[in-house]
Amino acid sequence: MAKTLGRRTTRERAAEIAASKERLSEWPRAIRHLLRLEQLRDDISALADQRCAELTWYIPVALISCTESFFKDAIARLLDSGSPYIDRVADLKLQPLSIRDFRALSDHQVSLGEFVAYQQSYSSLESIARVVSTIADCDLLAELKSIEERMPWSTTPLHPGPVIGDDPGRVYESVKECFRLRHAVCHEGPPSREAVTCTRLELMHEAVQALISASFYFFSCRLLAHVPASHQERLAVRKKEADDAEQELQEVCVSLEQTLSPSRRTLLARAQEAWLAYSEQSSILAASTFEGGLMEREEYFHYLAYMRRSRASQLRALLTLA
Repeated sequence: MAKTLGRRTTRERAAEIAASKERLSEWPRAIRHLLRLEQLRDDISALADQRCAELTWYIPVALISCTESFFKDAIARLLDSGSPYIDRVADLKLQPLSIRDFRALSDHQVSLGEFVAYQQSYSSLESIARVVSTIADCDLLAELKSIEERMPWSTTPLHPGPVIGDDPGRVYESVKECFRLRHAVCHEGPPSREAVTCTRLELMHEAVQALISASFYFFSCRLLAHVPASHQERLAVRKKEADDAEQELQEVCVSLEQTLSPSRRTLLARAQEAWLAYSEQSSILAASTFEGGLMEREEYFHYLAYMRRSRASQLRALLTLA
């Protein structure tokens, strides 16, 4: 979506971000990239039993798509966590905002962190490292080499996968090769009529997973600095998140009601009544994972906030069609 203003072209970036969030809403935000990598591992194994050279060339495309999506999401979350990260936005390249972008930011359809993150370049490992290093005021690739040693939970069952290890050069070169192949396939077509060997694909998959896993730790140790330590503090934060999401949902409902005919307002009220019962029971179900523990109420409000934000996004889409 683009508009030409004189000699300058601007994009309605807020609308693009909102559409992207809607497409990804079915995936759990914190681990969707790790889930996609696991799925790709299975796909590589399945390709070993097929004789279709063309399909093998699209594994690097999927791996880089996962990489770009992870860093875009992680950078947005880091910026939205506040100072000192948001203070360094002035050092990044940003496009002018349109009136619709201003409105989307004002209405909390997208966050400032998302707006900034979605404008950055993720076309190479170097460009990703440059953006993260600017925001975090460090050398990302150097930090990732030893990140596992500094993470106290790295040996627990929550460990999300392999990290950089003792041979960062090999990992980084495999990731760069994956970027090169993605570029070639997307812009020129497969470089060869021969299939990419499964061994080569597995090496690239392992390297991308190591990069994302190490980066997961890198972002976590910075984001956790903003997380309250005690149960009562965390519970208060989760409840506030749910309350804020409820306010956002109510604002969208009011705006939608003002555009609907009386008969459609009645339908909206019925739909909301049914959705309220559904969201309540879904949140109770999610919280039952920690039944009897301190985390139960925290997870209840956390999931309820997620349900309310998702519902607000759905109704906001109706608002554009009303």
